[in-house]
Amino acid sequence: MYCSLADIIGDICMGFNPGQVYGFFAGEPVMSGSGAKYRYFYTEGIKKALQKGFKPARLGCFWPGNHSHTGGSRSRVFPLPG
Repeated sequence: MYCSLADIIGDICMGFNPGQVYGFFAGEPVMSGSGAKYRYFYTEGIKKALQKGFKPARLGCFWPGNHSHTGGSRSRVFPLPG
């Protein structure tokens, strides 16, 4: 059976059920390169856990951004289940 890093991250969230989950990533602001791959798997893992019923109080993903456009950082805040 194939299991991706996103599946593992989702399973960890479901198993430990933390109240807060944050990902902080260094590297390029664009979704390319080796650093961005980890960011991709993190966000996909979180999405999978949310679809399975994971309900943290807070979660997000933060990475470097274009200083002239975003003020120095970028973030992604996931919509939490109502």
